[in-house]
Amino acid sequence: MKKIKPIKHSTYELSKWRVEPSNSYWATIFVAGGLEASTKVCQDFCMKVGLCVTIEPTNYVYTGGSEIGVRVGLIHYAPFPDSKDNIFNKARELGKLLAEENSQWSYTVLTPEVSAFFSRRRRKGETS
Repeated sequence: MKKIKPIKHSTYELSKWRVEPSNSYWATIFVAGGLEASTKVCQDFCMKVGLCVTIEPTNYVYTGGSEIGVRVGLIHYAPFPDSKDNIFNKARELGKLLAEENSQWSYTVLTPEVSAFFSRRRRKGETS
């Protein structure tokens, strides 16, 4: 089998593998909506704040129905080191943008410590 030569990067050079350990923390956003629109929101947000995320299509099945959506992952990533609070706050901000772009009323941010449900739903008769 022919060995493939690596493509030269304009900023980095290839070196030996090394490990850059850091504290582990992650947040996952769960929101209904389309993959294409959600990917665009994520790209714009990442460029704005300096971030790397994963995005996966998923299906939500619930009492009374189902719909397509995405799972968006944020981690404590060595090239973009950040605190737990900042990772959570970025996930909360990105989740809100994703929900609004996809015309959703809610989204969830899941971390090792909390499952935070964000909603703009108001039950009929509730105030505020």
